[in-house]
Amino acid sequence: MTASPPLVALEARALSGPAGGVVRYIRGLLDGFTQLDPPLTLTVICDHQRGQTAVRNFPSLAVPPATPWLRPYWNLVALPRAIRRLRPRLVHLTKPSGTPFRRGFPPVVTTIYDVISLTHPRTQTVAQRTYWRLELPAAARHATAIVTISEASKRAIVDTLGVPADRITVTTPGIEPTFAPAAPDARAALLARLGLGATPYVLTVGTIEPRKNVDRLLRAFARVVGEFPHTLVIAGRWGWKTERVVAAARDPRLKDRVCFLGRVESADLPTLYGSADAFAFLSQDEGFGFPPLEAMACGTPVLVSARGSLPEVVGPAALLVDPEDEEEITSALRLLLADQGVRTRLVEQGRAWIQQFTWERTARQTLEVYARVLEHTGEPERPAP
Repeated sequence: MTASPPLVALEARALSGPAGGVVRYIRGLLDGFTQLDPPLTLTVICDHQRGQTAVRNFPSLAVPPATPWLRPYWNLVALPRAIRRLRPRLVHLTKPSGTPFRRGFPPVVTTIYDVISLTHPRTQTVAQRTYWRLELPAAARHATAIVTISEASKRAIVDTLGVPADRITVTTPGIEPTFAPAAPDARAALLARLGLGATPYVLTVGTIEPRKNVDRLLRAFARVVGEFPHTLVIAGRWGWKTERVVAAARDPRLKDRVCFLGRVESADLPTLYGSADAFAFLSQDEGFGFPPLEAMACGTPVLVSARGSLPEVVGPAALLVDPEDEEEITSALRLLLADQGVRTRLVEQGRAWIQQFTWERTARQTLEVYARVLEHTGEPERPAP
């Protein structure tokens, strides 16, 4: 008799929340699984509101919504109850959870994206620091295997949480094919709608918060603004501790030369990237960092911080700078805007580099983790119904 394929339960509570990196990871991973036709049965655990409607091509189990004030209930009651109901061979938590699964529960694979809340606590809110200081160590202890998204994050997890390196696997995220150079008419229409007109611009994308280092980018841009006709366009919602950004933007040299767009719709991002003369991303740390790769995919030369995962993510296809050295940032901006040869070289290198970042590869790497865990744990004792 042929054995039935193992059942894997994929926890996806983040699908009901705001768009962000975790939501993108879950959707990309599921799309990658669809392309591979994996040798397993996958059921997605999500809430009964927006989460379930976001799941395509896979069965799902609806549970109460994981709103912040119900998070303890989700972790301690709803999720274990869903696992008992499904009786899977393996559980994949796509958001770290300190849920203390009882004896007899299946093995757990947990995705830990980064430990920035522990290594850079001043870049987080008090609530974020407190929550992750409790959840991340517990999630690492309870996981049979850990998946993360860059070698830099793997090193940080080993150093910060004390997890043996052989329990951690890097599964590199992908970039959606929607990120591609835009047609000229689409560019003109979007720029007119956003009020940017025909003025050339340098772009940065991300939430405005201390870790994103937007204040230093503004000060560096102020030093070169008299040499070029460009505007600095900042796309991203206002986060917290934004006083330094506001102060830097008030520099008289930047009058009418900075545009805060706020959050930009996902459908507009590829054209916004592709219409920029340069893209700058000076974050002080990232677990991965999608925006530089998105810009490359759209044909835009990239300048990034030489911190965290970013050097690994962009490879040879971007200019790297110390994010705390404003002189170095200024020189790199000047070079990028003044030298067409440098821009052309970076665009060509970026186009080649980006080809490796597919969600199919992410899914394949994740399936290899599942297979190793299942091979070493065997058939678990089933949790009591």
